Amino acid sequence: MADNMAPTPAETPAETPAETPVEPSAETLKVLIAGGGTGGHLYPGIALAEEIKSRPGGEVLFVGAQRGMEAKIIPAEGYPLELLEVSGIKRTGLRGLIRGLWKLLQGLSSVKR
Repeated sequence: MADNMAPTPAETPAETPAETPVEPSAETLKVLIAGGGTGGHLYPGIALAEEIKSRPGGEVLFVGAQRGMEAKIIPAEGYPLELLEVSGIKRTGLRGLIRGLWKLLQGLSSVKR
């Protein structure tokens, strides 16, 4: 640009505020939270659920194991919980492996419903 010419719009930096506030959407935010077995996974999920529920349109559904600690804690916290019959695949021989794989297939089947 020459010294005696005004800058063109392409040469002028965009005039935008440093922070543009984001308007909350009127849409529903639906979140599925899966994670349990230990409080190290469960309580951060509950904290996340509290934040989501505090926003307009926020909905939360937890998914967990029937035998996990989430089966008691999540309903006590007031959140809906879908329970799955799942099991870890343990290295307890062929029988344990087959049982674990069978439960995995059952769990996948129940999720599709």
